[in-house]
Amino acid sequence: MKLVVSQMREPGSLVITGREPWLASIYKEFRTGEALISGTLHYEPRHGGAVRIRGQIAFEPQIGCGRCDRSIPWDLGHTFDLLYREREGDDPRRERDLIREELDFYYIENDIIDLEIVINEQLQLVLPSQAVRRDPTGKMCLVCGDDVSSTLVAGPKDDRSQSPFAKLKSLIPD
Repeated sequence: MKLVVSQMREPGSLVITGREPWLASIYKEFRTGEALISGTLHYEPRHGGAVRIRGQIAFEPQIGCGRCDRSIPWDLGHTFDLLYREREGDDPRRERDLIREELDFYYIENDIIDLEIVINEQLQLVLPSQAVRRDPTGKMCLVCGDDVSSTLVAGPKDDRSQSPFAKLKSLIPD
């Protein structure tokens, strides 16, 4: 769904049920099972052509366990508060350095804010880099039962003869 900034006169809200067709591209990126994205977005036109978008989304897709890669449900619930501003006389095709204040907002592209991109980005930001369901002690994976405190995932612990450097050493004549 796209918001046309020039047509926004009053603040508004949007309830997301998860069955909106514009969410289909997000669902393709996750193993969703029966999980649907739900939430509420509030948009508010501001002074100078800016738009504030606040909201909360909830989603619990299946993601790969960081230890064994088996599917596990993971809560990606998140609240956010974003500010969109118009570009000020900039050529959007030219690369330029940003100043510190510009890191706190997004630019409006062609008078449109694409809510699918907003939601997808917010979900990607809360997606863990390594998801592991741990027991209460934090030492065991609840999915595969392996010790997650070990740095070695697979293979013999003390067999250094298989290292790449050992193989190089064997190539050097005595």
